[in-house]
Amino acid sequence: MRLHRLTMTAFGPYAERVEVDFDALGSGGLFLLHGDTGAGKTTLLDAVAFALYGTVPGARGEAKRLRCDSADPHTRTEIELELTVGGRRLAIVRNPEYTRAKSRGDGVTTERAKVSLSWLDAPDGELPGVAGHREVGDVVLDLLGMTADQFFQVVLLPQGEFARFLRADTAEREGLLERLFDTERFADIEAAFAELRRASSQQVQALSGRVASAGARLAEACGREPDGTLTDAELAGLTAELAAAAADATVGSDRARGERSAAAAALAVAETLARKQSQLKDLLSAKRQLDDSEEQQLADQRTLAAAQLATPVMRAAAVADSADQELQATRLAERRACADAERVAARSGEDAAGRDPDDLLQAVEQFGRPADADQLRRLAGQDRETAGSLAGLIEEAGNQDLDRQAEQAATAELNQLVDAETARQADLSALPGRIKELSAAVDVATAAAGRIDHLQAELGAAQEISVAAQSVSTLAAELIVARERTATAVEGHQALVDERLRLTELRFAGMAAELAAGLTDGEACQVCGSPDHPRPAAAADDQVPAEAIAAMVTAERAAAKARAAAEQAASRAAEKHAAALGSARGIDAERAAELVRAARERLDAERIVAEPVERLRTALAAARDRLDALRLERERSLAGQAELRTELLAIGDRVRHRADRLRVAARPFGSVQQRRAHLLELAAARETWSTALDSLHSATAVTVRAGQALKLAVEQSGFDDLAAAAAAAAVDTDTLAAGIRAWQDRRLTVTTRLADPELVGITVSEDDDASALVAVRERAGVAERAADQAIAAAETATRVAAATRSAAVALTAARRTLAPVAAEHAELSALADAVAGRGQNHRAMSLRSYVLAARLRQVAIVAGDRLQRMSGGRYSFEHATGRESRGRSGGLGLDILDAHSGTVRPAKTLSGGESFLASLALALGLADVVAGESGGRVLDTIFIDEGFGTLDADTLDLVMDTLDELRAGGRTVGLVSHVDDLRQRIPTRLHIRRTPSGPVPELVSG
Repeated sequence: MRLHRLTMTAFGPYAERVEVDFDALGSGGLFLLHGDTGAGKTTLLDAVAFALYGTVPGARGEAKRLRCDSADPHTRTEIELELTVGGRRLAIVRNPEYTRAKSRGDGVTTERAKVSLSWLDAPDGELPGVAGHREVGDVVLDLLGMTADQFFQVVLLPQGEFARFLRADTAEREGLLERLFDTERFADIEAAFAELRRASSQQVQALSGRVASAGARLAEACGREPDGTLTDAELAGLTAELAAAAADATVGSDRARGERSAAAAALAVAETLARKQSQLKDLLSAKRQLDDSEEQQLADQRTLAAAQLATPVMRAAAVADSADQELQATRLAERRACADAERVAARSGEDAAGRDPDDLLQAVEQFGRPADADQLRRLAGQDRETAGSLAGLIEEAGNQDLDRQAEQAATAELNQLVDAETARQADLSALPGRIKELSAAVDVATAAAGRIDHLQAELGAAQEISVAAQSVSTLAAELIVARERTATAVEGHQALVDERLRLTELRFAGMAAELAAGLTDGEACQVCGSPDHPRPAAAADDQVPAEAIAAMVTAERAAAKARAAAEQAASRAAEKHAAALGSARGIDAERAAELVRAARERLDAERIVAEPVERLRTALAAARDRLDALRLERERSLAGQAELRTELLAIGDRVRHRADRLRVAARPFGSVQQRRAHLLELAAARETWSTALDSLHSATAVTVRAGQALKLAVEQSGFDDLAAAAAAAAVDTDTLAAGIRAWQDRRLTVTTRLADPELVGITVSEDDDASALVAVRERAGVAERAADQAIAAAETATRVAAATRSAAVALTAARRTLAPVAAEHAELSALADAVAGRGQNHRAMSLRSYVLAARLRQVAIVAGDRLQRMSGGRYSFEHATGRESRGRSGGLGLDILDAHSGTVRPAKTLSGGESFLASLALALGLADVVAGESGGRVLDTIFIDEGFGTLDADTLDLVMDTLDELRAGGRTVGLVSHVDDLRQRIPTRLHIRRTPSGPVPELVSG
């Protein structure tokens, strides 16, 4: 994988569009990414990760806040990455999901996440692009061969995490290795074995339950304590024993059945004879009672015959009474109908019968009644005809009421319009002045709002000056201290240089004496080669040994580093002090604070004035709309008033002309409706009266006929008069007839039963003895109970034998089914324990841990080679396979082999610089192994983030040599660091410069 170009827009701290050319940046194979803390260095790496995988490493990915807070709301957050993977050049454009303010109105709207991938090295149309999160993710995973977690570990090398990995325990190492290496299939194997064991255990438990259940059923069947340990032979013996007992019980029950049958037959004969004797006694007693009551029955028959002769007379008497009652009721109804008709007719001054008083008096004297029914019906018809002629005027009367209501409503509406016009005129007079006042207030507030942005800029500038002015004195003091420290460091370094030169001169001066000290007679001189040494030089008092020179060189180098650090600190302090002076613009802190205070007061004052501008604009628009609406309402109101006045004139004319016609038609009543209702009521009353007269005539005729029929019935019945007939009919004939029939039926039944052949030859006496029947019944009861007990015992023995035989068969079958399953489960359980790191697994390592240990062994070999070169041959990694404390499984240990001492020691014992070398070697080695696991794809571009500040100059040289080896192999290595020394060592740099508008990346070469 090689990166070419990265473009970011509104991402992280970058508010504007920013482009990074990795081709130019990585042309030398090594570049430095540096800048102030928080400037946005790590954001570049986040952008690369987000473009590829849609997420960023660590806690930043969990926060999901990728959009720049200061970006313009209309600027879309977007990442575009151009890279080459597997020989294919492609571009990925990705937009995260975020919320922004709506373009119109209040509130926020959500921008949806999008992603697309296009192929840059394919001809147009030959290879279509890809869109969609899942589709692009599949392509990236296929090309890179690694997940997001793997990419974050092997391409964006986080040194701090690998330093923790060196010191971590097995569980923490296992978590990281699982993210890097695909061990899911081995975990699936462990889970599969666990699931198989669980299913097998459930099957064994189920079959064991069946065995236990069969044993319990056997114990229940045979009535003994549960015993599942009985052998097959013992089960067969138990079954045979219970079968023999059942056979014996069956023989006993058959014998008891025969004895019960014989006793039952004897009891049946005795009970039959006793029943016949009892029946004969009852029949003879009943015959005597019937004979005694025969005279009374003859008297009852004579009384019933007389009552039957009086029945027609009583029916005729009832009819005559009913006719007389009906006559009285119809006479009363006629009187009421007459009174109702006279009362209704009196309302209009008429007579209900339609006659004058003289004719009425004559009719009473001659006929005894006030009117004729036919005459009343003719008068009712005339009343209905008159009422029908008034029906047309009813509608006019209704229209008259409607017109009067309409006249009242129109008058009320006209009054409302006039009152509303009066109130509206007051509003029309006041609104123009109100509009003028609001317009002036809007102008003032708008002008103030326009000045706010300028005043905010003034306040920001004043605040920057104030901050700078306040820091000038502090930075000046820091600069003095830094210069003093620099002078001290320079003096100390120079003193050590002078001392080293002096010692060197002294050692050179005493070099002859040092060589002479090593001469031996007869051996050649190392300088001239002569075996003779006539005048060897003598050692001086100020002779300097080599160790002293070496110690001084070491001290000089340390002083040089301290001097360089002090000079760099002084240079930085001078730059900060100069920058603060420039930003303060020659203004002191007190004056700057006064400027800030004045700017804030002006800004607050303008904000107060501008704050109600929208409210004032709304009020002004509302006032103008109100004025237009009132004017339109006034025009509509005047037109409505004219229409209502015209309508009132027309309604008044109609009401006056119609009132005259209705007054004539309604006399003598107040309205046509009242007169018509009276006529209809009078017609109904006359018709009711005529009907009552007809009913009275009919009831009189019926009463006369009923009296004649009663007289004839008395004469024909043979009774002297109606009272004698009534006395004869006063008895309860139904009860009397029922008693006679019951006596006759009883006598017939008794006579018939006495003649029954079954009772012939049966004799009865008062002293019959029932003790013989009691004895027979007792013998039959004893035989019945004995038979029931024998039968129950036989059934119980048979049932127990059958249930025991069935339970024994089920128990044997359950045992035979359980045996092979239990054996298979034991074998499977042992295998599952071994896969999970338990049981016979003496390493106590699960299959997944074993695979991770193998991968870690590869990492230790590859990373150990790098660490050996980086540490000058001293250190390398040693894979530890021993078990940890407290019995925890091992295989994931990583120790350090120290070649100088020949010992293996924990990685926790390394110093800070040594830990950095080890973690860097581990990260690079792990990257190589993961890349190999991912299909052997070459990672042409990698980034190493921080950790260089802990290295001394010599160690840093070794690290740079290692990085040179990486780029010599064709890789591009990006370092993310604050170390100043790296700026001198790495010519190509990407400097993230912080500005007020946001970070700006600058490419520095040379």
